Amino acid sequence: MPTYEFRVHEMALGNGTHSYECEDMIRTTRFALPNGGNGAYVGKYPEIETYLQTTYGVSVSLVFQSGRDILNEKTREILFNRGGIIVIVNEMGRPSLRLDLH
Repeated sequence: MPTYEFRVHEMALGNGTHSYECEDMIRTTRFALPNGGNGAYVGKYPEIETYLQTTYGVSVSLVFQSGRDILNEKTREILFNRGGIIVIVNEMGRPSLRLDLH
């Protein structure tokens, strides 16, 4: 059963702003994750879907489905089970508000 694992990281953009990026734990490469898991995309990872298609030729939908997928709230790990393909996303705590005092 093919398994793909990703880890979400915060990245500073400068001037007190930030975004997120995703690391492919197999290839240790990173790519931008401006939407996935954030805001209206909570539980959805379109950038990982595109990355899996272009990098590995794997076409899967990564939209969390209760009862099918597993969310470990303690570790923030999401396990997507897609017909013999496992995709694990290691999420991070994302702040809803951040204040930078200078």
